[in-house]
Amino acid sequence: MDDTTSGRHCVSDTRCRAYDRLAKPPAAAPVTTTPLCDDCLTGAERDVRSLVYDYVDLEQLQSPSLSQALQMQPSGKAAPPMPLNGQAEALQAEIVHVATTWEAEIRARARLSEPPRTRPGVAVQRAVTILAPRLRQLARIEPTAVYPTGPEDDIHDMTGWEAIHHLQHLHQRARGMLGRTHRTVHLPGTCSGCGLDELHRDDPREAEDPCDVYCASCHTTWPHTDYQQYVTQLVWPNRVQVAA
Repeated sequence: MDDTTSGRHCVSDTRCRAYDRLAKPPAAAPVTTTPLCDDCLTGAERDVRSLVYDYVDLEQLQSPSLSQALQMQPSGKAAPPMPLNGQAEALQAEIVHVATTWEAEIRARARLSEPPRTRPGVAVQRAVTILAPRLRQLARIEPTAVYPTGPEDDIHDMTGWEAIHHLQHLHQRARGMLGRTHRTVHLPGTCSGCGLDELHRDDPREAEDPCDVYCASCHTTWPHTDYQQYVTQLVWPNRVQVAA
């Protein structure tokens, strides 16, 4: 047991995936060996693995649209080059930097060989392959001097669990930039946080990127498997009564 985490709660605090608002006082999930609880680590692994898809999708934002391509047809003089999407390119660069920075920290601690230099997209995929199954080890890394978002930054000390949150935030930023909006479904039941009938779920776009159930009022979030168990407990007594 790690004395630095014994008797403590998940550092995600109110954003902890297992946050209990009915406890007195409300609290994040207890932790013993890592600053992040098991539920948060599971969600983080999904987000980190999604960065590979995010990087590829962001590349598409920098390709000319069909209308732009038609304007590029020969017309007697060369058309000006199509401008790149600067925000998408910058986010891609940050994904590469953050993922490979913490890949290097994990490699050093796990005594893995230093990888050869490669193309940015391949570097992201390789970094995710190293990081995703080792997030528990990453979460325990003590404050380390890094360039947080890129080589132009000032050096700052960051812990491993802060790095995990940063990687998750990169996934969230990519989703927003890519316009990944989904059809929202209003679900039966009441929120465990505020008690209102405001439970929703966005239809998942990809099987490997499922969406949680959330409260539109207080923003409490449940893993979908937990919501399914809740609905079973909610509906089953009614079925028994009808059968009787």
